Amino acid sequence: MKRELAAAAKEGFVLVDTKDIPPHFVAAVRVALKRLQERLAPSQPATKVWQDPAKREDRRPTKSWSWTSPEGVAYTVHPHDLPPKDEYWAYPDRRVQEAKKWVENFLATGEVEEAPSLWEEALEREDNPHFRLDVLGEELNEGLRLLGWDGNLKELPALADRLPAKEKQFSEALGSIDALVDPEKREVVAVRMGDAWQFTAFNERILTAMMALTQAQELAAQGEWGVPEMRAKLLKFMPYVPTWNKLHLLDEIAILRRLRHRLQEVAKGRPRAMAYRGSSGEVVLKTSIH
Repeated sequence: MKRELAAAAKEGFVLVDTKDIPPHFVAAVRVALKRLQERLAPSQPATKVWQDPAKREDRRPTKSWSWTSPEGVAYTVHPHDLPPKDEYWAYPDRRVQEAKKWVENFLATGEVEEAPSLWEEALEREDNPHFRLDVLGEELNEGLRLLGWDGNLKELPALADRLPAKEKQFSEALGSIDALVDPEKREVVAVRMGDAWQFTAFNERILTAMMALTQAQELAAQGEWGVPEMRAKLLKFMPYVPTWNKLHLLDEIAILRRLRHRLQEVAKGRPRAMAYRGSSGEVVLKTSIH
């Protein structure tokens, strides 16, 4: 026995298949093997497995892991639960086959349907304070309150329809500016004459104001402009147009544009995956598709 233990320690063997062997004997043999291995080759890891003289192969020990089934049952998965690779691995496990069959059957019942839009769902829940949906967000909600909105979702489409009229009003007000006034002297320093400007005084600040005004009017005439860009130009020429202040109108346009965009988003249909129980047709899963 001593010679066999020494040989096993030298070769790097470890014990397996110890189910029918008394635990105290297994523990004693493992301790003896470990001490002999440390004495003979302390830096060499154990890579060989002593299983049976007829079945001997090189393999490092593999840990198990856990897997939870769709029903919430946790299983411990061992290497032999995987598809067999050779004679040693060929240990079929009924749990794996059942889980695989369940997943395949579950996926086979899946369908895709068009779910109600977020807007439709919000309207349906509007009268129930416990389940009401916030489809606007805090910032847009506060902005609409400043415009006089009372919180009724059904009024939002009509509110968004005011946008074209507001944009036209802003464009006409911007196009009506035809003179620049010095903010300190209160004197006219530039007058539009057709497509050109006539100056009674001239400096870099007046030129910057005139150019900003001209660019803003051109953007408004084109009909496609961004609020931040337009605001930047207004702030450059407005000191020279003391009786003209349409920043509040620009703010209203910005709020209505965000509202229109948000309504377009929430009105889109939402695809939804449905899965059914094969035997009864009962719906067992509903989930949005992103």
